Amino acid sequence: MLARSCWRHLGGRPVSSAVRSVRQLSGGPTHWMYPLTGRGLVRVRGPQAVPFLQGLVTNDMRHFEDGARAMYAMMLNNKGRVLFDLLIHQHDDDGSFFLEVDRSMTSKLQSMLKIYRVRRAIEIDDVTEQTAVFVVQEAAGADDGGLSAVQCTEHGASPHATGPLGLPLQPAQGLISASRDPRLAALGWRLLLDAFTLPRDVLPTARTGPDPRPLRYRLGVAEGADEVPYAACTPLEYNADYLHGVSFHKGCYVGQELTARTHHTGVIRKRVMPLHFSRPPGDAAVGAAVRGAGAGRPLGRVLAVSGPDGIGLMRVAECLAAPELTLEGPVRTRGRFATAWAWPRAPTRYPYAACTPLEYNADYLHGVSFHKGCYVGQELTARTHHTGVIRKRVMPLHFSRPPGDAAVGAAVRGAGAGRPLGRVLAVSGPDGIGLMRVAECLAAPELTLEGDGCVVTTHRPDWWPQEAAKDPQNRTG
Repeated sequence: MLARSCWRHLGGRPVSSAVRSVRQLSGGPTHWMYPLTGRGLVRVRGPQAVPFLQGLVTNDMRHFEDGARAMYAMMLNNKGRVLFDLLIHQHDDDGSFFLEVDRSMTSKLQSMLKIYRVRRAIEIDDVTEQTAVFVVQEAAGADDGGLSAVQCTEHGASPHATGPLGLPLQPAQGLISASRDPRLAALGWRLLLDAFTLPRDVLPTARTGPDPRPLRYRLGVAEGADEVPYAACTPLEYNADYLHGVSFHKGCYVGQELTARTHHTGVIRKRVMPLHFSRPPGDAAVGAAVRGAGAGRPLGRVLAVSGPDGIGLMRVAECLAAPELTLEGPVRTRGRFATAWAWPRAPTRYPYAACTPLEYNADYLHGVSFHKGCYVGQELTARTHHTGVIRKRVMPLHFSRPPGDAAVGAAVRGAGAGRPLGRVLAVSGPDGIGLMRVAECLAAPELTLEGDGCVVTTHRPDWWPQEAAKDPQNRTG
């Protein structure tokens, strides 16, 4: 019924020809509009709707109190795996919430919400057949890829969610909600209408536009059950932290423990990334492995394809470092990878529970006292200091050419095929830092970055004290 109602909105003809059903306006259309027939809506309303959803979704429902019109979030199971990816819209009139989800998952979402409802005064209804979802893009920028940078925040607030709407909407009784896409501004707007409202009554300057999936794939954004498999992935693998879909400052919710622990340890090896193929591989490529040079393990798998563009769940560091990637399966083609919007640079982190304070120069940087009383972890720290055996320390690195973020975590080797002498912790241009074996690095005639081949130099910082002159009475920190 929804599909039929969407065709009725567009004059009863398929999308490919529906542009003729919209009245020609002088000067051409200002916006493109496309019906998302694969999306459904579950309505949650009642005085306890906000606290109810607050305990179930990854994002903070209090953003609506700050003026947000829509919010990206996910629902997880108790193991921290994604069950549903959601766009949560607030009704402009009665304050009820519409949970936009893949159409095939609406009944499953409704059933799960009813299980958690218990005795709360909340109504939960599947309103997919009575509503329609549209995506709107600016006509002038719909084909440029929308590859603008975006600012991301740790606590799930979208910087464009509370700003001006920027759409020339006309008042209409059937308009349920209109909002900027809370994930990325480049994805345009979302319109929620009832099934009997004509889109041209709400946005007279719009015409039916192209399928929005290629743009979404170029931006590296996954959506729906076909691209976000049920109970098989984590929200951070699907960039929920970068797309304003998870809050790390709200209270507990189902699946919060694993999500928070993964975020704070900073170890997220796989993420959804945009793919571009040398020729369109077709739907047969979905699920196929992507490999680098040689016969090693796959570096990822394709999630979705549209023409020469697609998305895949990829091993980030290895993919960005690989000189060439090849699609395995019924079709073979070369692919390249790029983060089309500006992923926020991950902050330099001390690996969680994986290093000692003296390896990070806390004794040299006045960050530890060897004369105070006991504290948690003091025994090993004091023993290491008094034995004087600290083989690894954070040291400055200089690269013969800027290696990029792909160098983070890469090994640094000396001449020959011996063990690595250290690993890169962070990079900015040609400079960086690494946790290095001090004596061996300073003695090596040349150091090389593994996987890149550029020459690495390091030195003993001038502010390091001379070990032989260490004063046992010196009270560092």
